[in-house]
Amino acid sequence: MSKASVDWVILEDVALICSSQGDVPHDRWLELMNEMRAHRVSRCIGAALGQVHLTSIQRKQASEIADQLQLMSAVVTDEKIVRAYTTALSWVGVQIKSFAWADLDEAVRYLKLSPATAERAEQEMRELRARVQRAMGGMRSA
Repeated sequence: MSKASVDWVILEDVALICSSQGDVPHDRWLELMNEMRAHRVSRCIGAALGQVHLTSIQRKQASEIADQLQLMSAVVTDEKIVRAYTTALSWVGVQIKSFAWADLDEAVRYLKLSPATAERAEQEMRELRARVQRAMGGMRSA
């Protein structure tokens, strides 16, 4: 599988993350985890353009940071299998919900952001998506 392009913005206590399809590079992953800890992120929108692959170590780190920061997360993807896994995680108590890209506004509302932060978060997510698409040569979501 190819390397994923991953980009993010920390907005107040919210991490806005977008990734293309592929394997998430370990150095980018560690940089993201460190920024989330440093900014004491409590909410997150993780968006994907296609299927993103995390190693078992990265999945464990994601679980640990979610526990440490008591993270509330919205996953935005058009991959139905990912949305199904996300739903299953919510059944066991993880604060997570998934949304299609067409429902980005609902994902933002789910995180219960202030109106000004919500508006900015939607705008930033659209910009992140465009940057990731450009980095991948114009790749479109599946």
